[in-house]
Amino acid sequence: MKQSRSIAFILLIIALAVTAAVSGYIAVAPEKENPQREITVVLPNASEERWNSFRTGIRAAAREYGISLTIISTTEDNEADQIASALEEKPDGIIVSLLSDQTASVLDHSSVPTVLLGTRGSLETSARLSQISLSAKAAGVSLAQLVLSYRSSASDLKIGILCSANSSSELTERLASLNEELAKHEISPVWILRDTSQVSLIHAQAETPADLIIALDNDSLEAAAEYREAHPDQIFGLYGIGISTTCISYTDSEVIDKMIVPNEYLAGFTAIEQISDYCSSRTSMENTAIDYSIITRANMFTKKNQQLLFPISQ
Repeated sequence: MKQSRSIAFILLIIALAVTAAVSGYIAVAPEKENPQREITVVLPNASEERWNSFRTGIRAAAREYGISLTIISTTEDNEADQIASALEEKPDGIIVSLLSDQTASVLDHSSVPTVLLGTRGSLETSARLSQISLSAKAAGVSLAQLVLSYRSSASDLKIGILCSANSSSELTERLASLNEELAKHEISPVWILRDTSQVSLIHAQAETPADLIIALDNDSLEAAAEYREAHPDQIFGLYGIGISTTCISYTDSEVIDKMIVPNEYLAGFTAIEQISDYCSSRTSMENTAIDYSIITRANMFTKKNQQLLFPISQ
């Protein structure tokens, strides 16, 4: 009997020892971590301050969704090669802003979930490819309304239209929408310039002076503001689409009268969110229109507009 109790006691000690050893291993063993997803972001001249709001948005979303970001800067000459190289690395997703529509073909047969910033008619959207953009129609209508707000009878206005030289279908659509809306009020631009250099602006104004300038993108709005500041007696109104701190400063000093500011913080956040949702649950990615506000010197210091212009955290 004593022998049986001794054997049972020994077995109990062994069992307890094994249990303690297993518990100790579990306690000290490193927890398995879910592998961090990686998203590549390809932007033209990515370090420029015009991307400040967008970069803040993608970084905020990356923190929330546990994403590792790689940001690649491109030019029109190298963007096709840069995007192709990025896709070869097989990231979990890619966010791309294109300077040229011709580069869109690089994305045609990619299986990587993709968000395009801006519209590209040559690419069909799908469950794994979406476009996030400021509506060309809304932008054109709003810009025309800004001009009409300058003068109720605007048919005698001499208007110049300025946009960047890149071959983007988004700018082409924006220009078509603006011209269509102006035509409803019998307004024809005296010049349309796809060159943001000061030399080209000086030449256009020398040949056919414009009273007002409409700028279709951030770069052209900066250029037009620089021209107006140097020639204050020539330009009586400047309106456009912008986002950079340079454009904000020109609006604060009333060199820019009214500026359409897309919510690029939200665009960046949404782009990361769409790819993360697709990777997690194969939720179909959907085209998204960017919200925007019209900023003037008078309203730029409201709490809402300060969050839009300087989205440090939201």
